[in-house]
Amino acid sequence: MISLFNELMISSLSPPSVATLPPSLQPPNNRNVSILVYIPKHLRFALEVMPGSRKYVFTPGARAEILAKLYSSFFGNHPGLFVPSASSGAGGGAAAGKVPQNMLLSEYQALNGKEDTVVVPGRPCSYIFKKGECCFRCKDCSLDDSCVLCAKCFHATDHSDHNVSFFIAQQPGGTCDCGDEEAWRQPLSCPHHPPLPYPEEIAEVFSAGPRVASRPQPRDIPPVQNYPLRVPVPDDLRAMMHRTIGFVLDYILDTMDYSPDEPGPPLHESDLRLQPTADPMTKDQYCVIVWNDDKHCYDELIKMLGDLTNRTREEAVEVIQRIDDYGREIVDMNTNVPKLYEMAMSIAQIDLGVTIRRAYDTFCEQVVSVLIEWLADLTRCRIGTDALVIKEIIAAELLSPRRKEMGYPINTRSPLYINDPSPTRIDALFLYHTRLWKKPRLHMKEVYAAAASLSKNHKLAIAGHFANVYHRIVDSYLLIDRDAETSIKYFALQLFTAPSVAAHIVKNHNLISRLLNMISSFFTNQISEKHIQYQTSYTGPLDVESFPFKSKRFMPVFSDLRYLCHTEPVQEMIVRNKDFIVQFSKICQLFMCVNPSKRAVMNHVEFETDAWISVFNVTLSLSRVIKSFGEAYAKATPTQLVTALKHVVHSILLTVTLQDDRLDKTKYSPTTFHRVQFGGKEYQIVEFDVLEGWVSFHHSLHWLLAELLKHTQLLSQGALREAGYEDLRAVFFEMANEQAILTIVDFPLRVLSMIAQIRTGLWVRNGFAIRGQLLHYRDYMLRELCYDQDLYILQTSLVLLNPNTVLITILDRFNLLSYFSGTLTHPTFEPQQLSSMVEELLYILIALLTEDSHANRMSVDQSVKREIIHALAMDVG
Repeated sequence: MISLFNELMISSLSPPSVATLPPSLQPPNNRNVSILVYIPKHLRFALEVMPGSRKYVFTPGARAEILAKLYSSFFGNHPGLFVPSASSGAGGGAAAGKVPQNMLLSEYQALNGKEDTVVVPGRPCSYIFKKGECCFRCKDCSLDDSCVLCAKCFHATDHSDHNVSFFIAQQPGGTCDCGDEEAWRQPLSCPHHPPLPYPEEIAEVFSAGPRVASRPQPRDIPPVQNYPLRVPVPDDLRAMMHRTIGFVLDYILDTMDYSPDEPGPPLHESDLRLQPTADPMTKDQYCVIVWNDDKHCYDELIKMLGDLTNRTREEAVEVIQRIDDYGREIVDMNTNVPKLYEMAMSIAQIDLGVTIRRAYDTFCEQVVSVLIEWLADLTRCRIGTDALVIKEIIAAELLSPRRKEMGYPINTRSPLYINDPSPTRIDALFLYHTRLWKKPRLHMKEVYAAAASLSKNHKLAIAGHFANVYHRIVDSYLLIDRDAETSIKYFALQLFTAPSVAAHIVKNHNLISRLLNMISSFFTNQISEKHIQYQTSYTGPLDVESFPFKSKRFMPVFSDLRYLCHTEPVQEMIVRNKDFIVQFSKICQLFMCVNPSKRAVMNHVEFETDAWISVFNVTLSLSRVIKSFGEAYAKATPTQLVTALKHVVHSILLTVTLQDDRLDKTKYSPTTFHRVQFGGKEYQIVEFDVLEGWVSFHHSLHWLLAELLKHTQLLSQGALREAGYEDLRAVFFEMANEQAILTIVDFPLRVLSMIAQIRTGLWVRNGFAIRGQLLHYRDYMLRELCYDQDLYILQTSLVLLNPNTVLITILDRFNLLSYFSGTLTHPTFEPQQLSSMVEELLYILIALLTEDSHANRMSVDQSVKREIIHALAMDVG
């Protein structure tokens, strides 16, 4: 075996002939078998023996050796197509057909002048931003806030008098959207990326049924059409590139099969030897690895490393810097298992990510890091003038299944095999992203971005695979991943915001329904073994003190849903298919009246919880989705809008009348009515006292109803008559009488009354928490999501019901009926408080009667002009 190791280690780095392969790797007695089939096995064997031959110590020399073997295999018999001779460029000193040691191919090609100089119509920029680079955004031109430009494209296009902003990229991976016709409201006329004179053709597979369109094969994705810089690629070279890249991807997956999902030492020292390993010798040599962390300061980590590993401060600083740059670092390696385990447990006690694993597996993971870096670099390389062929091969291999003839053992630990017996490589890589660390994660995102930017077909295919495993990605993001900034979940931003992609994954992958189910299951705490267990129904109030509400990671999941609902083709699906409004109403029902408050009368609240902050974060995230969802109904027919209105009204009534068990029945009672006298007339209105009852700031179903009511311009008298209704009142009164509508309106009215009481000083014993909720609810940045919606529901009630009845209800809820009947004292309000409540009521009435921007369908410009006038008028006073 030793002689075999030496034979491989000193062998030439050029592609071996059959005769030079070890006997175990030589082909059978068939002289016609292509040597191409055996190159990856030779490469695999070299990588498998490398950990032992290098004593498990990964050095720059090991990296250089890996790169040399990769390029040797990848170039095949045609290195001259990739690497110019030493005398032809600036890279003097390199042998012909070889990349200089410790240099990547793209660096060497750039050094020898291989850069894009030809403008190709229809090719997007797709420049991948590096950390620290400037990104530009134009709100006038872009479809949404996710569309950005690199400096080159921004300065080449005209944005005079536009609303432009810029920011610094905090992490690499984002791409320039110039040249992507779906990203812009109007043509940018960038001279570097002119559009195609004809639309890009979509592959037939994406027009097939969901079963076919959801799992396209590489053969279904055509190469990029009409690319003028193509060069002929020999068949044997193409086959070599496919097999080398396929092998590299399989090696990455084989290694990551044995890696843990999250860093952490085992509970007992004896469990170390039970950890899965790829080491055939199962040698008891272990490494302690510290992972990147955003919770601890440098000084704390430097002191800890110095105490545990006897490093000097300078050495500890160097280690910490490598952890920050690369995502993790080996801090110790030896055979003294008890000592290593004690060290790992000491590190874990301060909640710092740490693993203790066999040195063989750790070395293989370091090899994986080099392989991923090599793949990312290939996306920047070319063959001659062709900058696409290598990326096309990478994309094809990503979309292919793992090759079983490569000899890898199917690891039943992998979660992939539970749900999918034949996952593609990209499926597995998406799920194993959590097992990687910072640097390889960022490189993999570059690979995905480069593959997706090839063509619309490639983007649809990759988006489909991402959607297939999206629920598992969300599991890892919400429950496992320690480094959320580099999570693959954020790749959704580049995919879900493209209208064609959004339409594809909603239609063929049912992603909106799945997302709503995820949100429902997560916030009802249906979590087991680090997985969200999807349930079909849930009753009862939510526990706002549970982990899901305290997690800060749920907001990007709501953002993904909002991106999907914001695109035009998805909005058309929403209004056409009633299932969407039904499913979305259930989510809104889930958060109805969450975290209610009751006025403390005699004693101060003993313990002020900060759960209200988490609740506001959740419901405001939901309200942004509600806004996008409601905007879809601007495209609805009168019948579709009426159907949606009726369903939402029905859902509200089920909740507020306690028929669906959503509300806490220890705090909410069935609605009752009482008769009141005012102005010589008798009115029957809802009986409720805000001074004594429970009131919540959060009425998500009412916010959804308000969004739908903003499109009632579609319900002209003629359109309503065609649908069988005389007017808007008839739509509501078909399924609800006056008392039911008063019940619906009463819940947002209670919030307005509670706000008046808080501002008057009647809730001081409830502490700072209630004041904080008030400030958020009425904050000028957030009020359009909640406060303005509640006001609009009240305005609508003045149209649907007798205005006198609504006005009496408002007076009753503000506890001012007796005051306006002539009684100038109040049993609860002090004189100053009574005057303040009257002022608050006057403010509400003025808003109801004069705030007509929604009712009159004002444009954005008109609304802004109106707000500026109001602000200036107040300043003059």
